[in-house]
Amino acid sequence: MFTQRFRGQVIGIIVLFCLLSASLGVALDTHQARAAGDYRSYANSSAATLQSWYNSSNGLFNSTGWWNSANALGAIIDYSSNTGSTAYTGDIATTYSKNSSGNFLNNYYDDEGWWGLTWVKAYDLTSNSSYLSMAKTIFSDMAGGWDSTCGGGVWWSKDRTYKNAIPNELFLALATKLHQRTSGDSGSGSYIDWANREWSWFNSSGMINGSNLVNDGLDSSCYNNGQTTWTYNQGVILGGLTDMYKITNDSSYLSKAEAIADAATGTLVNNGILKESCEPSSCGGDGPQFKGVFMRNLGYLYSNDNKQAYKNFITQNVDSIWNNDHNGSNQLGLMWYGPFDSADAARQSSAQDALNAAIPFSTSSGTSNVALNKTATADSSCSSSETPNKAVDGSVTNDSKWCSGGTGGQYWLRLDLGASYAISSFTVKHAGAGGENTAWNTRDFNIQLSNDGSNWSTVVNVTGNTASITTHSISTTTARYVKLNITNPQSDPNYIAARIYELEVYATSVTSNVALNKTATANNSCTSSETPNKAVDGSVTNDSKWCAGATSGQYWLRVDLGANYAISSFTVKHAGAGGENTAWNTRDFNIQLSTDGSNWSTVVNVSGNTSSITTHPISTTTARYVKLNITNPQTDPNTVAARIYELEVYGS
Repeated sequence: MFTQRFRGQVIGIIVLFCLLSASLGVALDTHQARAAGDYRSYANSSAATLQSWYNSSNGLFNSTGWWNSANALGAIIDYSSNTGSTAYTGDIATTYSKNSSGNFLNNYYDDEGWWGLTWVKAYDLTSNSSYLSMAKTIFSDMAGGWDSTCGGGVWWSKDRTYKNAIPNELFLALATKLHQRTSGDSGSGSYIDWANREWSWFNSSGMINGSNLVNDGLDSSCYNNGQTTWTYNQGVILGGLTDMYKITNDSSYLSKAEAIADAATGTLVNNGILKESCEPSSCGGDGPQFKGVFMRNLGYLYSNDNKQAYKNFITQNVDSIWNNDHNGSNQLGLMWYGPFDSADAARQSSAQDALNAAIPFSTSSGTSNVALNKTATADSSCSSSETPNKAVDGSVTNDSKWCSGGTGGQYWLRLDLGASYAISSFTVKHAGAGGENTAWNTRDFNIQLSNDGSNWSTVVNVTGNTASITTHSISTTTARYVKLNITNPQSDPNYIAARIYELEVYATSVTSNVALNKTATANNSCTSSETPNKAVDGSVTNDSKWCAGATSGQYWLRVDLGANYAISSFTVKHAGAGGENTAWNTRDFNIQLSTDGSNWSTVVNVSGNTSSITTHPISTTTARYVKLNITNPQTDPNTVAARIYELEVYGS
């Protein structure tokens, strides 16, 4: 049962609310059709709607309460951090200036905790130390709510009538965040000391039940009261435990977080979609906020353990929100499995949390991480296991990072994407993303792009960073080469090194197979059905290949692209690609380019190939004509012939 402030109180009255859908009177994007998995686009639309409730005169969000506004502002900050958007970051300074005189304190320690975490986020995004100082002021007040009743823990309110889960989870989460952002924090009374005390008490309090779910609080005898397992109580603890793992590198914290996450995602659901126990009733003014808290912390856990089930849960829920709980004004309701009920800032910001968690998985505009497993070089490596390729292997676990001690005071990481791409953003995962000291997060750096590997333009410039994961959106720029230059590797003056767990480059391809169905000629054909055009028809099925016997020992295939293209790579599909004997894969060959069909330059030279499909990136070269010359068609000495299922030429 609950009232409008049902955080923790066991009340015997059900209060029913009838909420009218908000008529916002603002021009919003009403286009609901989005590509599947276009999570960034969903987040963009939802954030614009959430902003429509923001009241700049008081720095809060209309239609919801004080603590909800802390979460709504936090959702806006997370959106800004994940997308690089600055559209709504003015809210941060406005909210601070309108409300800082009271230090964001009130009678409820959990309310204070929400604001404390939001100001840590604001500090991470802006580097404004006033926000971090405010979070520390809030934490100090919360610490005053700790006493020996029930062996320890923070009270729910300053009336000291109830010890429950949420203020203590928030106290743990805020303590870990402040420890990570306070140099030299140690000893009695430090943030890490409080974090250790809080977790030791909470873990032994009995509030985590035998099913690995967190009940609401303790009864008058200091035992688990068996009350509702609200989703936000499962969520906040995930964030605190994840940070404890990052601070200590003790995997037991991660294991406990995963046990709680697994229990929540397995039981607090309706057909796999997160469900609050009060649904489908209105859930009052507080309940609609809860599920987003869980989702943002599940996303944070996933960013540190990469457990695929959590990614799947996040995307499944976001897909359902957008398809089943979404109206024509991009408003998002209470029941994520549908139908849409009504609109307010609590509902919207809760769903925004889920959308924010899915942004890293977005296929928006066809973008993908084009740096994954591409060629990486660097100034140096700290050890033989911390090489440049570790920064593009898709992993932040098991210390999978590039580390460099710097050569001549320079730290740099360079990527060859293998072809030109339309690049729109970067994500850099620094030391803290891999569980290391956040004071080792890269402090000052820039990112440059180049088409030729020689002439560079700077598109990102960062100073004073403290965040573990940074996202950098840019005006879409075509480039093949990416360079990360680090000018100040960390804040901590000790153990200085560059530490990059991942450099992700998000882009769409600007090239296509320009050879497809173009005019092809060859030295000859084995049969009337194995003609040159079969090598550019886009098919490897039904024996669709060019086959040739030698003419004077020469095998060649020539393609007229019909116009000049900026060519950046080739893919050749040999005999095995069509299901034939792999010993017939083309062994020795070269590829030449020409603008006039008479003067040729060799851009690819291969000997000893055994693969069925080969890819050959080149420095971008303008040409109209492509020629494949085969000097040794296969390894097998029998039934000798050239067999090419496809010659693909990528250019723009």
